[in-house]
Amino acid sequence: MFSIRHTIVSMGIAVALAVVATAPAYASETNTISIVKNCATWGTTATCVVTSSRPLGFLSGAVITYGGGPGGHPFDLFSTGTDVQIVTDSPSGAAPGFCHMNPATGLGHCTFSSGTGKLSGFSADLVVTSLGSGNWSLIGSYTYRSDED
Repeated sequence: MFSIRHTIVSMGIAVALAVVATAPAYASETNTISIVKNCATWGTTATCVVTSSRPLGFLSGAVITYGGGPGGHPFDLFSTGTDVQIVTDSPSGAAPGFCHMNPATGLGHCTFSSGTGKLSGFSADLVVTSLGSGNWSLIGSYTYRSDED
């Protein structure tokens, strides 16, 4: 025979599971994003241009500007990391971030958050790898919930 205590605990667990199961309906959905950027002008500028983005195609043409790099603190990206900002052209939007490259492995890590305009609600956690010829891959998870949609 079940005790009242056992019944209350079972009901509590059932309610908790129901709440957890419905939580994603209210939260921003986390997805995978794949971005390719070209940094061919890195020797003269501290910028890269997004050449493709799946699934957020409107990021193509966006410019990623680095706080360090040429003309600034050239080794920040490889030692302590540097602030970055991605800015879309049309429609306009921006998201600040932070990137760090590991010179020993050639791998990097970038995070973006707190977007505005078309990037309102954008955040991402990305692994950066070289594709050669000034091209870089950024792949990871992102959330996006634009106030303009």
